Amino acid sequence: MPAYNEPRHPKIQSQRSSNARAEAQAALMTIVREAERRGWLPIETAVALADAADDLVYDLYGDRPAAN
Repeated sequence: MPAYNEPRHPKIQSQRSSNARAEAQAALMTIVREAERRGWLPIETAVALADAADDLVYDLYGDRPAAN
């Protein structure tokens, strides 16, 4: 498992979001490279990660909107 930096706590929320995104993006690239080593295409992994991230947001913060 890669080592991660401790979260930074800037006073400006947009900076905090940028820092969180940079940390997450580095971790995601590690996952994509490992999946590619195992035979998955990077786009397949990226789509799976996006889908999983979407599910995680709803799991953490509320119900899914009703399907159309």
